[in-house]
Amino acid sequence: MSKTVKVLEVCQRMEAAGVQSFLMNMYRNIDSENVQMDYLVHYKEDQFFDDEIRKLGGKIYKFSVREDYNIFKYCYELFRFFRMHPEYKIIHGHMDTLGFIYLGIAKICGVPVRIAHAHNSFVQKGIKRPFRLLMIKLYSIPANSLAACSKNAGEFMFGKSNFSVIHNAIETEKYKFNNNLRLQKRKILGLEDDDIVLGNVGRFHISKNQVFLIDILAELRKINSKYRLLLIGSGELENEIRHRVAEYNLDSAVTILSNRRDVNELYQVMDAFLMPSLYEGLPVTGIEAQASGLPCFFSDSITKDVDISNNTMFISLELKPEKWAYIVNENLKNFDRKDVSELVIKNGYDVKTEAKKLEMKYCELVSQR
Repeated sequence: MSKTVKVLEVCQRMEAAGVQSFLMNMYRNIDSENVQMDYLVHYKEDQFFDDEIRKLGGKIYKFSVREDYNIFKYCYELFRFFRMHPEYKIIHGHMDTLGFIYLGIAKICGVPVRIAHAHNSFVQKGIKRPFRLLMIKLYSIPANSLAACSKNAGEFMFGKSNFSVIHNAIETEKYKFNNNLRLQKRKILGLEDDDIVLGNVGRFHISKNQVFLIDILAELRKINSKYRLLLIGSGELENEIRHRVAEYNLDSAVTILSNRRDVNELYQVMDAFLMPSLYEGLPVTGIEAQASGLPCFFSDSITKDVDISNNTMFISLELKPEKWAYIVNENLKNFDRKDVSELVIKNGYDVKTEAKKLEMKYCELVSQR
């Protein structure tokens, strides 16, 4: 019998987003002789990371509950799945809304280790908020191990319960500042040497607040017409973002790139990273941007745990775009970009170290059951 610990990672889908990037960073660096990570997702459609997972030897099991909303079918499929796959000794949940269901059924079916992982520290206002808050309360009940991307996220979801913090770690060397690569990529994108490029990486979703970035850019260009904005991602708000760009007549100043596999190189193009998110857990893109030596301007809704370089500022979301623009412009004047890779490692965000810790954690949890 194989001694490899088989882990089932559960999330919405393997799209180009923060939780999924964290999982892929771990998956690429964990020793597959000791731990095999496979994936259970909730959409049938193909996603950004699917091909890479399969090439690395992983399996993806696709359910359709987020498309057909058939909870009874979902429960039946889960019972059937766990009875057909007794090889999974760990189920690691990264999706709180259905966590009570899939972790609960895993418990009934005898999966010995059931991890509830917190990735958010806020629930968006709206008609679904009471339901989300209820599901968060239920999330940890069938779990017997708790984890979080940050202290804030863990306390938000689990209160004072004991939980492990698993850092949203990155491949530090990939993001290290490279001036030659910077010049090469800027030329490809048609940027001038004196253009001041602000960047944001993330899905186009209300939580990420990218429309507000367009407002900030409009104010910055009143100060200096060399300001540019680079947006990398995709999502349901793309049309709204493009509409706001057109309203301000900023088409020549905004570059929108879809999901990319060279994001580490595109950070080199930027002069600053802006993230005015309404809420986050601990954004892996914030770690990546700092690893690239960029000054980062975060909203005050983002946990200060993300600050690993001292090249960060946290700005209130109550401030208007012109005030954000003033703060960004004033703090970029004398900024000197430098290598901060040692700080990334020192603060526990290097993936080689963190993947080894996760691997050991998985093996330890199985041995205890």
